[in-house]
This record gives sequence, C-alpha cells and structure tokens, in this order.
Amino acid sequence: MKAYQLKIVINGSKPPIWRRCIVPSGITFSQLGVILNKVMGWTGYHLSQFEFYHLELCIMENVEDFEYFKGGRYDYGEANTTYIRKYMEENDWFTYIYDLGDYWRHRVTIEKIIADYPFNYPQVIKYKGACPMEDCGGIEGYYQCLEIMADKGHPEHDERCEWAECQGYQEAYDMLGVNEILESDCFLIWGKGDRRTGREIYEDFLNGEFGLKATKSDRNKNIPLRSDRHRMEDSIQMMAELIRKNINRYDISLENDREAFQQYLKDEISQAVYLKDIFADFTRKDLVEIAELKGMDQFSKYGKERLITALSAEMLKAEEAIRYFVCIGTDELNRFEQIIKNGGIGDEDEAELLERLYESCYIGVREDDRIVIPEDVKNLYQSIKSEEFEQKRRRFSALVDCFDAAAGLCGILPAKIMTRYFAAASGDSVSCEELVRMAEQVPDCFMEFVYKKDMFYNKLLYPNDRGLLMAQGDKEFYIPTGDEIRDLARTGYLPNDRFLKNFIAFLVKKMKLDQETAEYAGMMVQHEITDGCQMREILNILVENDIICNGQAQMEQLVQAIGELWNNTRMLMNRGYTPLELVDKGALGSGIKKDNIIRLSQRQGEKAKKVYPNDPCPCGSGKKYKNCCGKNR
Repeated sequence: MKAYQLKIVINGSKPPIWRRCIVPSGITFSQLGVILNKVMGWTGYHLSQFEFYHLELCIMENVEDFEYFKGGRYDYGEANTTYIRKYMEENDWFTYIYDLGDYWRHRVTIEKIIADYPFNYPQVIKYKGACPMEDCGGIEGYYQCLEIMADKGHPEHDERCEWAECQGYQEAYDMLGVNEILESDCFLIWGKGDRRTGREIYEDFLNGEFGLKATKSDRNKNIPLRSDRHRMEDSIQMMAELIRKNINRYDISLENDREAFQQYLKDEISQAVYLKDIFADFTRKDLVEIAELKGMDQFSKYGKERLITALSAEMLKAEEAIRYFVCIGTDELNRFEQIIKNGGIGDEDEAELLERLYESCYIGVREDDRIVIPEDVKNLYQSIKSEEFEQKRRRFSALVDCFDAAAGLCGILPAKIMTRYFAAASGDSVSCEELVRMAEQVPDCFMEFVYKKDMFYNKLLYPNDRGLLMAQGDKEFYIPTGDEIRDLARTGYLPNDRFLKNFIAFLVKKMKLDQETAEYAGMMVQHEITDGCQMREILNILVENDIICNGQAQMEQLVQAIGELWNNTRMLMNRGYTPLELVDKGALGSGIKKDNIIRLSQRQGEKAKKVYPNDPCPCGSGKKYKNCCGKNR
C-alpha cells in the first residue's frame, strides 16, 4: 500500500514542536485532518483548512458557506471530496491550519513516498515537544501560559494551571498511546471511499463507529471554486492571446514592443502591496494593540477599516517613521535596502534578520513566510534618508543594542555604567543626562528597560527584582566589547565564545549530534546558565534534544564539558562576569557563593572516579545515581 512520510512543525514554536508520521494513501483531506489532529494532539473540535501556497489553493470543508472568500487570491476545494494523492505526489510541502481563531499554522513537509507500506493505519515515528493547550490564544498565548505556569509566584499561576489541566494539557507527548489510538480509530477500510466531513467522522467515533473508508480510485473529479482574481487573470490571458494573434497577423516584428507588452501584462496581474494591505490580515484586536503600543490610543475605539486607515496614515508620517528607523542596526538596514533592490520580497529565513523592522510593523510576512516590504514604506524610507538621519541612527541603534546586551549580562545597572556600554558599542562618549534623554525617545517595542532613580531596570525585574540585586551584591560590572554587545543584541547569546564552540564540538564528536542540533542545544544551555539555573535543568534541555549518555564514563565526560562551559559563561548574578573571571579578580566577597563555580571532578590524565548506584548523581539533581542518569546505563 502506498503511503507518505510527513513532518509537521508548528510555525513559530521554539524549540520546534514537530511530529514525523506515515499516512496511507487513498483518503480525503477531511480524513487527513482527523489524522493530523490525532498525530499532533489536537482535539479536533475547531475548524481547519489546508493551503498550497504555490498553487494558490485552499482546501476546507463547506466551501459554499465561505463564498465571500473568493475575492482573495486562493481557489477553494472541498476537503471531503478531494483526495490527497495528487497533492502529496506533486508538491514538496503545504500548510495545515487548525483553529481559525487561534490560527495554529503547521508547515507539513512531504519527506518521501513509501511504495509498499505494510500497515493499514497511520503512525507516528518520531516527535519533539508536547502539544499546546487549545484556546490559549495561539503560539504567543501558549508561551505566555507556560511562563505563568512556571512562575509559582505569579498571581494567575494556580488558576492557569487548573485551566490547562481542564483543557487536557499534558507536558509530555505519549507517542505509544497516540499510535494505539491511530491503530484503533483510524484504520483503513477499503472500498468506494468516504465523503464524510471531519465533524461527521468525529461523531461516528463517539458512537463507537471507527475506521476510515479509503479507495484506490482516488482521482479528483471536482474542480475547485475559482477566485475572482484567478478568473480575472484568465480573462487577461485570453485577451493577451488575442492581441498576440493580431500582432502576428499584421506581421509586427518589433521585439521591444512585445517585451514591453509582456511586462505590462505582468505588472497588471501582479498587485503592489501597501502598508494597509499588511494590516488587512490582522484582527481588530491585534491592530488595537499595535496602536496602543505606538501611543496612538485615540484610534483604539475605531472599527477595523477606519483603524487600518488611521494607523497607516500615522505610521507613514516622516516624524513617526524616523523614531523607529533610527533604532535599526547597520546589518539589518543593509539587508532591508538589498530586499528593496530585489523588488521588495525577501527570503523565508530573513524575518529574524529584520527583527526590529518586523516588531515596528513596517514590514510584513507573506503566507509562504517570505518578507514583503510595502511600496509606501519603500518610498517613505527613501524620503527620510539623509546624512543627519544616518548619524542619529548610528547612535540610537547602538543604544538599543546596549540595552539588549544589558538584559542578558546584568539586568539592572546605573546610568553611569550604561554610558560605558554605549562608548563600547558606538565609540562615542555620552553623559548620563543625554543617555537618559535618548532612552526616553526609544519606542517601547525596542526598550526592555525602565528608568528609576538613576538606575535602569529590565522590565521583568521591576518593581520585583526577584532577589537579583542581593545575589549580585557589590560585584563590579563587566563592560562588554562592541562585538559582544552586537552579538547579544542580534542573537541573544555569544556565538563566537570559544567555550561555547568547544561545548558544541563535544556534542557533535562525543554525543554524535548533528551540527544544527548541537548548536541549538549549546545555545540553550549557555542561555540557561546565564539566567541562573541548576545542573538538572541543563540536563533536561539535553534530554529534550535526545542527548542521552551511554554509561557512566560518557556521563562524566558530559558533566566535565558542562562544567567547563559553566565556569566560563557570563552570568546575570555576576553582572556579566564569568565565575572564573571573578576568581582571577579575587572577588570571592559579598554576594558570591562558592557553588557559583563548578569544581571539575577530573583533570586531564586523572583516573575517573567510579560512581556507585547509591551515590548522589553527578548531574546535581539530588537523586541517587541509580534513579537518575544511571537508568540509561
């Protein structure tokens, strides 16, 4: 039996939440939706749809109920009468959207076609991460819920945990249990096929009627509902063919005229994107949040269309735009200009490179995850560029970089220390008074700090500093280099740190990880150490990335490698210094604990100390070795 190996990734999940599964052929998209919901962990009581971006095709149920959609770019096909085979075999990927409110977008990659699949049911073969709870507000709401649930001191902690439990949220994904459900509920019954909708399939499941009807005659006979745009393009194409015939009939051989005519048709068919078009894809609630973040509260009571018009007009004023564009770093601005030269469309992986422009809402992301720069924003940028603008931009972008770096190095610092950060980042000196005035002009979306009584506090640490000032004591402030400031601002960690590179190399060589996974795991470990964590939290990260030790010797090597990274990582509680730097400075005084430093249990050439089953586990969890890492022996 033919089948398809799919990898499903929830867009925006970090680390990625994904499943790799095998789905048999002969089924409809309605049946595929039921399978994907069970594979991911969704309950299935929300609407869903499939999008094939390059085909400009959307497949969903009850298309006739959404007649107004045909004014957009997509054609629409009925999910319960459209079979998957043609689309699985002629495309590399598609998008699955679950819950048209929370809008969970999944990128589904068709990894391979299996010619002879021996089972008559789908199954999951690999996974990463738990399924988010439903009705939490999408990917951003999910991570907000996790933060609240992890913070026992948060006023909503108990309520949110109870709500998540009621939603059926599970912190661990049970692949074995999911596969048992897929085998018992979604086995194939071969015959004439199945025209049930997803809702009807779920109702039959509730009534004890299991199985999915499949057919080997899975050729699609229904034609998707054509969008108004595509019908217009068809008309233009027909008109173009008639004109071409007339050109040939009268023997007009001016090649330049032909090229000009073809370009004209291309320009007519393709529609320019403007800022208001970007906002049209937002909900009214999102637009109100944008307006309030930009200090445009007067628009918050407007309806959506009026809000889009007012918000776009205000943002396209030169004075307003300059506030944001002067905060853009040189690398980001250079890439922005290059995309403009290339027609205004950027690659899929460039959203992170244009992070501040995206946060300021001056660029958008298309449905294929590519960056798009609106026409009016291009013109606006050209109008504000000047030597004066560039001088101001270099100073303000350096200041924003400094605050981003300070968030990871010390969290709380006097204005006087921030002037030293600024000098390192920009090469210019600035007084405390001038720096505070500049900070007040930085838009809220870029500013992670508040200023109170000559001190800058990370917003997460004010008014409750969570004991950080006490932990820091009277330690000196580490002043980063300009390169370190830019790295921290761009990536949130120090990718060029040699100890991090050594740790990543260890994960690749000794733990047999691929380079990408090793880099991600190394970055996460360094980030946790910087924020302040215990060894068991680091080992949890490694386990989540499938890093399992094979025996005691490898465990000791791993602990040694982590200890080396730990002792040489810049920490919040050390105001940016590493533990070993403080030892070298003789700073083991106020606010410094000796357990801030990990004593490496084994030096090169020394014999490894044996760990017995009832000994404390070397990972620092507090458990016995036999009940912790010794399980993997």
